[in-house]
This record gives sequence, structure tokens and C-alpha cells, in this order.
Amino acid sequence: MHLSFIKNHLNMFGITDITTVVMEGHNEFPDRRNVIIEDGRQKAIQAEKHFNICFRRYHINIEIYCL
Repeated sequence: MHLSFIKNHLNMFGITDITTVVMEGHNEFPDRRNVIIEDGRQKAIQAEKHFNICFRRYHINIEIYCL
């Protein structure tokens, strides 16, 4: 629900090329928690690399922090 809310509001401002990384199940499956979180972190790192490549031509630096 929260994800669609954010996407809808970004679309209102004309932002339609959206990359999302969602980490789900880490509370539902506590035995696989670390694997799920690490997988999500790796996906976020890949997304950051893509953003930096896209924005480098505009001299914009994007940093994503995984907490």
C-alpha cells in the first residue's frame, strides 16, 4: 500500500521511471532474515550503480544508504 501511494504521487509530478527495491519476509521468516536483508541490500547497491550511471551526465551524485 505504501509503495503504490509513493508511486502515484511521483507520477503526479511526472516521475514515471521508478526503480523499487523491496525487502519483504524478514519478520515472517526469522530463520532467513539475514539472507533476505543481504539480498535486498545487494539489489539496492545495483540500483544505486544504475542511478549513478544515469545521473553522471548531469553531474548529480546519488547515494543510497542501507540501514
